[in-house]
Amino acid sequence: MNKQLTWRDIKALHQLYHDRQTHLQIHEQPYIEHLLSYPDKCLGYAQKGTKKIIVPTAKFNAEYTKQGFEHLYITYEKFLSENEILNAQSNYSEFEIRALITMNQSESILYELKDKIEKGEESRKGISNLFFKSSKYIQKDSALERAVLKIIGVQEFPQNENQGFYRVPCLNPKFIIICENMYFLTLTIARQNNVELWCAGGNNTKPFENISNIPLPIYYLCDWDYDGLKIYERIANRIECISDKKSSLILITPNGKKESIVATSDYHNSQWRNDLSFSGLNPNQYSKEQKDFILELMKSNEWIEEESNDIGLLISQISSQI
Repeated sequence: MNKQLTWRDIKALHQLYHDRQTHLQIHEQPYIEHLLSYPDKCLGYAQKGTKKIIVPTAKFNAEYTKQGFEHLYITYEKFLSENEILNAQSNYSEFEIRALITMNQSESILYELKDKIEKGEESRKGISNLFFKSSKYIQKDSALERAVLKIIGVQEFPQNENQGFYRVPCLNPKFIIICENMYFLTLTIARQNNVELWCAGGNNTKPFENISNIPLPIYYLCDWDYDGLKIYERIANRIECISDKKSSLILITPNGKKESIVATSDYHNSQWRNDLSFSGLNPNQYSKEQKDFILELMKSNEWIEEESNDIGLLISQISSQI
């Protein structure tokens, strides 16, 4: 099951393992409810008739170890503490912590983000799109916004809603991959394989209006859900208008893990349009294999997150075809 844990849940599980009890009120969280229920009851209450104190049963330690909660706690606590974004009230979701870790992973990108924000060339909405898959995810004056500003090293976001455009160049590029989100730009694997990465963030097509030529074959990697594919179509149409280009935009078929749309609803809101033929997408912009794949995802109500792809394998496959 998708556990949808928060920092408070992970901290409580850590207390249950080491202190054999927790006073944190987590009993309504779905995964904790699962651990409290029969037949595989791993947790219970210290006193009958009250839910103030949760205690572990004999089965809890095996579940804690199996799910790797000790490693999660150590990793997240170290990151949050070292970046001074941890306090008694902190209750980031695990999705938010992972996104903050991704943001913190590349010094060069952090420097560029900071520079663009200070120049008014990047906004709260832009950063939210790049790292949290929605322009509205980071709320003004929230704990998450304060954490993001702290990691980037700025005091506040500009009042405008500009979104930046980012490139990770290499010395002898063979082709370009446009990424919908920032994750792969924090890695070195593309540059090591002579691939130039571009990223404008989800639904940010404006930067492509200012590109006059594209001298290399150009590919697109994105979330395979309704929103991600609609963005691909808009960018593909824009690039098609550029006369001086090596190729049309080529959509990369993903090799990542399928995820349930229902189970990931805590951070993923894109829904297939089952009331429309082919979800309202343009079938002319996809290969037969891709159309079959999309129909399969629609039928199972699943999607593929961009970051779950093995980009090294995708780069190798593209390189062998050029």
